[in-house]
Amino acid sequence: MQLYRCGGTVIRALLGLMVIAAVPWTSLAEVEHQFSVLQIGTQAYSNVTVTTCAKDYVFVHHSKGMTNIKVAELPPEIRETLGYASQKPKNNTNAWTSQALTKLQSPQVKDLAALLPVTAEPGQGITLDPKWLWGLGVFMLLFYFFWSYCAMLICKKVGNPGSPLIWVPVLQLIPLLRAAKMSGWWFVLFLVPFGNLVAQIVWSVKIVQARGKGILCMISLLLPVTNLFAFMYLAFSSGTPIRRSKQRPVEIMTLEIA
Repeated sequence: MQLYRCGGTVIRALLGLMVIAAVPWTSLAEVEHQFSVLQIGTQAYSNVTVTTCAKDYVFVHHSKGMTNIKVAELPPEIRETLGYASQKPKNNTNAWTSQALTKLQSPQVKDLAALLPVTAEPGQGITLDPKWLWGLGVFMLLFYFFWSYCAMLICKKVGNPGSPLIWVPVLQLIPLLRAAKMSGWWFVLFLVPFGNLVAQIVWSVKIVQARGKGILCMISLLLPVTNLFAFMYLAFSSGTPIRRSKQRPVEIMTLEIA
């Protein structure tokens, strides 16, 4: 009976060895990858065998020992060979936005994307529609002429008609300074950083006084958003400049003795 049990154990062991022998060892061997030379930066490894492929690193044997190598440091072709998906950086935000818009099926979103003047192709920069560029250029030109026309009206209403310089960029400051009864040296201060802020404040005070307006118009002319409307108000509104009353000298009467 005891001999029968020993024989059964031996048979089971033989069956186990047969099962192990039947395992496809080639599939296990595929885990290891061998390279004759592996270049990592300035370091070159020869007779390399990759034994472990983790998420962020690989463990390799080479001719001089063993080491860990970060996946990010591997060449792209080696990463693909080891089964790591190639990760391409996405630096083009406009391309990502364009792709996201195309995935949306909303008609409103499609209409909005069609109206945008910006087109972005993957791997390329931003391209503006030439029609929008022409329209923007025409608008800026018309706005400049309107601004110069307002400056001319201000000069006329303070009794100092502007010269042709009123239509020339930058040089139009000269007639505007004359309209505010300011010296031509202020023109130089307008061209100096931080000095132009002082010159702008002084000019705003002077031109408002010359047009006979109040402190509210002066404050509006100094603020970034309301200055456009205040400038138009000075150009198209009526009013007379504030003149300082000259005090007559006091005559001292003397008694003359005949």
